[in-house]
Amino acid sequence: MATTLFAPQQELGITNVLIEGFKSNIEIFPDLFLSTICLYAIILQYPPFIALAISLLSVQVVQPLLGSIFREILPNTWAAPARREATGLFPGVSPERLSFNQTAAPGVGIPSYYTMFLGTLLGWIGPIFYLYPKELSMSPQRAFAYYISFGFATFLAVNGILYRWLASQDTILGIVLGVGFGGILGASLVWLLSIFTQRRATNLYNFPLITTMYGTTKPIYVCNKT
Repeated sequence: MATTLFAPQQELGITNVLIEGFKSNIEIFPDLFLSTICLYAIILQYPPFIALAISLLSVQVVQPLLGSIFREILPNTWAAPARREATGLFPGVSPERLSFNQTAAPGVGIPSYYTMFLGTLLGWIGPIFYLYPKELSMSPQRAFAYYISFGFATFLAVNGILYRWLASQDTILGIVLGVGFGGILGASLVWLLSIFTQRRATNLYNFPLITTMYGTTKPIYVCNKT
């Protein structure tokens, strides 16, 4: 009896276990990453983490709206994946997500929640280079950290997109639309947040902010001739 119970697990092998674990994590990567950011935002009370978490949560509102629009434009492309976790959502934890189109399952369709989430993430982090040009030029260590983290985020996004395509969960058109609209959403949110909070809520890398005197470009100290 013991041989019958444990034989299937032994036959799997460590390689198959690692492969299956990698597949399980990459299939729910959006919710996995979002839950991590939300956890850090709650524990650390760090405004940029809170801003990033809210921005990524907004994908769950915008994606069903876009999905309902593209469902009318491209009706033959609307199909739910075979498994729930293929949407990028946690399986069983949140079966119902906010959706303005009640006939459409949230997370599926074109653009998919998965690809739009990745686009929003890249669209949020990427413009930081343009929002903090002086800080990056005067802080080589933080600039290096930014380039490394953005490169790593891009690497994860590319792997996720390739997996979605190879697993036939997304088409090329769906990937382009998802990443494109997600990038626009992320860039718009980070730009608006940087304006309304004077770049404080988007300072993800904790740059020492370099600003001029509020309301003027004149220096604070002036040397007079005696």
